[in-house]
Amino acid sequence: MSSLHLDSPSPPPSAQSLLAFFPILSRQWSYISHFKVAILQNARNMLKKPDATEKATAEALCSIVLLEDTSPRQVFTEYLLAKTNTIQQLCHPGQQGGSIKAHVCGVVQLIVSTVRQMHAVFYSPEAGSFKEQACDQLLTTLHSVSGDGAASVYSLLEPELRNRPFAKHIPSSIAEFCPSLKTLANPVSQEHLQASCQQWITTCVETIHRGVGELLGYVSTIKGLVSIRDAVWDMLAQDEAGTEWGEVCQHILHREVQVWEEFLRPILLNRSQVIIESQCSITAELSLQLVTNTLQELGQKNSTERTLMSEHDVAGYVWTEMSSDMPSRSSWFHNKTGEEMGGLAMKAKAFTPRVQSLCKKMDNKLESLLEDVSQYTSVTRHQQDISAGGDSSTDSPPFDKFADNVHLEKYLQNGCASCVTKLLECVSAELKSAREVLLNKTAVGISDSSSTIDKALFLARLCFGLVEICPNLQLCMMGKQLKDGAQDSARVLHKQGSWRGVSKMQGTMPPLDENSPWGKLRSQLFATADIGHRLWAEHTSGWLVDQFSSALRDSSPAALLMSATNWEEMEIQEETEAGKSVQSKIRLPAQASWYVQSMLFLLCREVNRVGGHALSRSIIHEVVQQTCAGVLTAYEALLQDSATLPQARALQLVFDLRYITNMLSARGPDSQAYRAQADRVMRLLEKIETHIDPFDLDVFTPHLSKALDRLTQRCSVMLGVTTSPDRHLAAGRPPGSTGQQEQHNVLPLPPPIPRFSLLPINTRTDFSRPRQSIQVPVPKVQVLPSLSSSVSRDVEESGRLPRAASPSSLYSRIGAFSTGWLSNIGQGNK
Repeated sequence: MSSLHLDSPSPPPSAQSLLAFFPILSRQWSYISHFKVAILQNARNMLKKPDATEKATAEALCSIVLLEDTSPRQVFTEYLLAKTNTIQQLCHPGQQGGSIKAHVCGVVQLIVSTVRQMHAVFYSPEAGSFKEQACDQLLTTLHSVSGDGAASVYSLLEPELRNRPFAKHIPSSIAEFCPSLKTLANPVSQEHLQASCQQWITTCVETIHRGVGELLGYVSTIKGLVSIRDAVWDMLAQDEAGTEWGEVCQHILHREVQVWEEFLRPILLNRSQVIIESQCSITAELSLQLVTNTLQELGQKNSTERTLMSEHDVAGYVWTEMSSDMPSRSSWFHNKTGEEMGGLAMKAKAFTPRVQSLCKKMDNKLESLLEDVSQYTSVTRHQQDISAGGDSSTDSPPFDKFADNVHLEKYLQNGCASCVTKLLECVSAELKSAREVLLNKTAVGISDSSSTIDKALFLARLCFGLVEICPNLQLCMMGKQLKDGAQDSARVLHKQGSWRGVSKMQGTMPPLDENSPWGKLRSQLFATADIGHRLWAEHTSGWLVDQFSSALRDSSPAALLMSATNWEEMEIQEETEAGKSVQSKIRLPAQASWYVQSMLFLLCREVNRVGGHALSRSIIHEVVQQTCAGVLTAYEALLQDSATLPQARALQLVFDLRYITNMLSARGPDSQAYRAQADRVMRLLEKIETHIDPFDLDVFTPHLSKALDRLTQRCSVMLGVTTSPDRHLAAGRPPGSTGQQEQHNVLPLPPPIPRFSLLPINTRTDFSRPRQSIQVPVPKVQVLPSLSSSVSRDVEESGRLPRAASPSSLYSRIGAFSTGWLSNIGQGNK
C-alpha cells in the first residue's frame, strides 16, 4: 500500500481502512506490480533488436533512465553491451536460421546502425555546429517528458482516453502527473563517447573475425564469397544514401570507420586463400595418385592394356591410325590447340594417352579453380569505374570490390606452384630411384631395364605435358601478366572453354619472362624432364657401347664369320718402272661390319621407340655423342691390346671407324668438344693405318673414300635420326659421278637446307642424252613465298598451271615433284 499514490485529504487513511473500504485494491496491485519489470525488459529487448530505429532506441533508453534513476553515461554502457551480445548471437548460426550471407549482412547492418544510433542518441554537438541533423535524442526525449515544460502523462494519453467514460473521474494528481529525475541528466562527454566507441569497435572486430570466420568455414567456393562481398557492397551503398558516413564517424570517433576493410576483408581474404590452397592440394593429391598408379602398372610385366603399351613403344602408338587423329571440321578454320587439334597434334609431340589423360584431369581441376577465382577478379570497365569511383553519375562507392584481385592472383600462383612442386618432388624422387636401379643392374641389356627406362621417360613426358597441354596452369601462374597481354582472359576462358581461350590469347601473349613465377616453374619442369631423358640417353649409349665392345674384341672364328662383310673387287691401272700400264685387281671393303650396322640400327630404333621426333636436339646429340665416345674408347682399347693387326682387318677397321664418325660425329653446342673428338678420331686412324702398307694405302684411299661416301649416302635416310641437322655429312651426287654404273641409283640431295635436310632436287633427267652435272635452281625471289603465291605467279606468267616435263622413270617423277616451290623454300631458309 505504500507504493500507491492516493489523492486524499491529509492525513491519509490507514492501509487497513482502505483495504476495508476497497477490498479490490489488493487484487489490482498483484496485477500491476510487475509493470516496472515488464517495461524495463521490453526496453532492454528493444536495445538488442538489429532493426530498431533511432527514435525507438532513445525512448527505450529514456524509460530505463526514468525507471531505474540512472545517468545517460550508465545507459550508454548498457547500450554497448546489448549491441555486443546481439553481434555474438548473429555469429552463431546454430541458434538462428538463415543463410551465411544473411548472417554476415546482418552483422554489417548492425555495426552501421549502431554507429549511427550512437551519433543520433548520445552525441551532443557543440553550439552552432551540425544543427542540421538530429543528435542527442536521449536528452531531448528526457527533457520532453521530465523537464519544466514537459507535458503531463494525461496529455500524452489524452487521444486514447478522450472518449472513455472514466476519463472525467481521473484525479488531478494523476492527470497532471509528470515524471521527474532525481539526478541531473548530463550528456555523455565527447572524450568518453570516443573512447567507449573505439573500445567497442575493437571488441566487435575481434568478435566478428572469430565468429564470422567460423561461419565462412562453411563456404567452400570463391563464388560463395563473391556473393557475400556483393551483398555487403549493395547494402553499404544503399545505407550511405542518407547521412554522410564519414561525418558521423568523425564526430564520435574522430576517424572514419572502414566497415569492409576492418571487419570483413581480412577474413574473406584468409578464407579465399584457404579455399585456393585446399583445391590446389586436392589437385596435387589426385595427380600424385595417378602418377603412382601408372608407375606401378609400368612395373608390372606382360601388361596388355593399350594405353600402357604406348608407354613401352611410343613409335607403335604414333604410327597407329585412329579415328581421333584428324581434328574437327571447325579446327581447319580456327586456331585451336589441345583436343580440338586431334590426335595428330599429340602424336607429333609424343604425348601418350596416359600423359594426355593425366594432364587433362589436372587441367580440368585447374580450369574449375580458375573459373571460380575469376568470379572474384573478373570486372568489366563499367564495374571498375563504379567500384573505383570513376563514374561521375554515381556516388562514391563504399569500397573497391576488386582491390583484392592482386592478392587472389598471388594465392592462385602460390597454390599452383605448390601443387606442381609436390609433383616435381615425387618425379625427382622416382628419377633418383631409377638411376640407382640402373647403376645397380648387373645384367646388360635394354630389356632387363625396360620398365625402369619406361618410368623415367613417362615422367619426362609428363613434365613436358604440364607445360604444353595444360593451358590453365599457365593461366593460373601468369595472372596479371597474362591479363596485360589479353584483356579479361579469365572471362574468355570461362565463356568459350580453356582450349579456345588459350588459342585466342596466343596472338596477344606477352613475352615470357624467365624470372616470372611461370618462367621459373616452366624451367623446373623442363629441367626435370631433361633429367629423365638424360637417364635414358646414358643407359642407351652404355648398353650399345657394351655390346659393340664385346663384338669388336671377339676374335673367335664364329664371330669373324658373323661379322664378315662384302668386299668389292675393282680393276686399277698401274704404271711400271718401264712406263708400261699394268692392270691389276684389288679388293676393298664396301660395307661396314655387321656389329657396326647393328649398333647404329639399334640406336635409331631406340630413338624412334621413345618418340625421338619430339625429343630436344640436345638430348639426341647427347646420346649420339656418348655412343660415339664409347665406340672410340673401344677402338683405343683394341689397339692397346693388339700389337699387330692383319692388313685386311686394319682396312675394315678404317672403313668402320670413318663410317661411324660420318654417321655419329656432328657439331654440337660445344665446339671444343667437337674438335677434341675430331683430333681423337684422327689419332686412331693414324694408329690403324700403321698396320697397312703405305704404298697400298695410297692406292686404296681414293677407292675407299668413294665406297664410304656411297654407303653413307645410302644409309643417311634410314639412320638420319643420328645425323646432324645443320649439315649433310655426305653431299648428294648425281648418278654416274662415281665413275661406274650403280646397281641402285641414289637420290641426289641438295646442299644443306636447315628445314628440309633430305629433300630431293629436280634434275629433269632425259636418259636419251648424256647426263650432266646437276645444278640447284636458284629462285628469283629472295623472300620465302607461300604455295598459293607461287602458284599465282606461275599462272600469271604462263597463263596455265606449271607442269613438269614428261617423266620417263621413277627418278624423274620424284625430281619433277619439286619444280620450283621446294627450291624456293630451300633458298628462303638459307
